Amino acid sequence: MASLLDIIIPKEKKFFELLQKQVAILQDCALKFNQQIQSKHTSLKDFEKLDEYIDKENLKSDKLVQEINISIHDTFITPIDRDEIQNLTMLLDAAINSIQELTAKLTYISFSTFDSNFLQGSQLLYDCIINIKEIFNNPIHFKTNKVNIDNIRKMIRQAGKTSHKSMRKVFSTENAVEIIKSREIYETLGETFKKINNIINSFEIILINHS
Repeated sequence: MASLLDIIIPKEKKFFELLQKQVAILQDCALKFNQQIQSKHTSLKDFEKLDEYIDKENLKSDKLVQEINISIHDTFITPIDRDEIQNLTMLLDAAINSIQELTAKLTYISFSTFDSNFLQGSQLLYDCIINIKEIFNNPIHFKTNKVNIDNIRKMIRQAGKTSHKSMRKVFSTENAVEIIKSREIYETLGETFKKINNIINSFEIILINHS
């Protein structure tokens, strides 16, 4: 039941809708990236097109960040603290930026051959973001979101293990160029998972503060 204060001065609900739009962009970028990685027939031109596509989606995210920041200053009461909203939108934007950076690096270093560990890492990244979407679709359900957050953390740990396996394999070779390329790509993939981890850490604090 709504409190008397909520009835007299209702809280603005649109912030979650804007954040959900941003999550949808993140999901779309991760989906397109994973589809390209999992494809058996991929080329440099394919990654160039993907980079252009994600760049456009990144601009959409930037506009949402701007809209959210402007709306925060124009709204008397927000559903959660202003700093929490700003932090979430910036973290989501950072994750989208990281996927774009990963795609750009695959393009300019002409990296198009992926082992099973990288394929698994790409799939885990997409699966993490699917869970993030579920969290933002039901932001007030503590128990459900706690399960999603735990699932994401498990997938992030799994991705770290697969990345280490690949790097051990790469360093066992004598090809210095391939070592440099692989390290660059796996480090950027790892940074992307860190961005995902930052999102769920921030959301978990919000859940605890408002439960």
